[in-house]
Amino acid sequence: MRWLSLIPLFAVLLAFQVAYGLQISPTSTSLPSNSVSYLNISFYNNENSTLNISIQSQTVNFEYTGLFSNVGIKPSSFILPPGHVQKVLFSFSTRNVFYSSPIQIQIPYTENGVQSYFTLNTPILPQNYIYIYSVRSVSSSYPYNPIPINFTLLNSLGQTGITVPVNYSISMNNKQIFSSSSLLTVPNLGLNSFSETAMINNRTPPGNYTITVSTVYNQQRSSQSTSIEILPYTLLSSSQESNIGWLGGSSYLVITNNGNAPANISKYVLSASGFYKLFLTGESASAGGLIPVSSGFISNLSSLAPGESVKLAYTVSFAPIYVIVIVVAILILLFLFLNRKVKITKEVVEHHSSEGFVDIKMAVRVKNVTINKKPITDIVVYDYIPKTALKVSIMGPKEGKIERVGDHLKLIWREQQIAPGDEIILMYEIKSKIGLLGGINLPSAECRFNYNGKIYTVHSNALILNIK
Repeated sequence: MRWLSLIPLFAVLLAFQVAYGLQISPTSTSLPSNSVSYLNISFYNNENSTLNISIQSQTVNFEYTGLFSNVGIKPSSFILPPGHVQKVLFSFSTRNVFYSSPIQIQIPYTENGVQSYFTLNTPILPQNYIYIYSVRSVSSSYPYNPIPINFTLLNSLGQTGITVPVNYSISMNNKQIFSSSSLLTVPNLGLNSFSETAMINNRTPPGNYTITVSTVYNQQRSSQSTSIEILPYTLLSSSQESNIGWLGGSSYLVITNNGNAPANISKYVLSASGFYKLFLTGESASAGGLIPVSSGFISNLSSLAPGESVKLAYTVSFAPIYVIVIVVAILILLFLFLNRKVKITKEVVEHHSSEGFVDIKMAVRVKNVTINKKPITDIVVYDYIPKTALKVSIMGPKEGKIERVGDHLKLIWREQQIAPGDEIILMYEIKSKIGLLGGINLPSAECRFNYNGKIYTVHSNALILNIK
């Protein structure tokens, strides 16, 4: 694995190939404001031919006169053989300015008469100073909304972790409507961003206000301001709640004017469907009265004064519906009772279990319960046997037959006629395995018969036999 030790060398050779040409470094620094700074910049010739380099300081001085009073370069021209490095001393005489982010200064030069340039990235910061650099907020706001105050502190002390007091205020015509202060720790050199939230009284008059953020460090005070418009704050709010259940209940709407001017409330509707209106038991308003509209009710007040609220309400009762439902149910039950024809029930007469098997004796009862005392004819009774049945036998005086339908056994009995009030009992016995859960499902039996020339079908109850 000795070849692994050659990887760094390959990387260096590859880097030189990629960076083939004139290499200039460093290309970034920082400069203090209102002072003279010096910086050595290296020019390395990575080409195969000699380069004649000329750096044009006059152009830099002309283009960046707002930042520098003078930019000096020594030497400003030189010959650079292949593989050689030339260090050039730059002197920057900065003016009393500051910038929060690196400034890209383009420094022109010629390479064998060909014009080019390199870029030097540098912020220009005031020395030994902490001050408010900028303040921002929203352009306008309603007074009941939180007002964000975003600001930046510029730290050019060369150290971090400094705690400074910061004051916040909102005022108009020297009258403050908000004032607060905090101690902030400055974590970084250069710009540090912070935020504060101001809550003002929701009755603050509209107008143009000034947000000011200030700090004092080493007895030097700095502050920055921005403007914000407090909008007219006629503001209506509403809350509606409905407590209507199965039996009825109530619904109400509360409208509140949170502003400082009268507000029209005609657009606020206490919702009530046409169905609810049919079962109204009462309606009310804490002030004024209610006017019915297609979608509910509105207040008959034209407006609400500042800070005033009104509550609109109604109640409903669904008791009449339940009375009607109960009467209809009784009539249906009475109709079914008076028109019943056959009653069929299925029951377990007895059962015995041992060693995973069970013997069950079953009975199916079919009774003519017609009211008008007429017989039923052409009776056919079907009963389905569980899949777990190993043996089935028909018992009693009524003969029937056993048929297989798919993977089920079906018992069939036929009877010519059952007189009014008479009952037939169909008996059979099952020998079955007991399932893992110890339960056997016994499906409902079915009876088909003729009554007054029409064929009817009724079903018995189903059973679940739990074997202990």
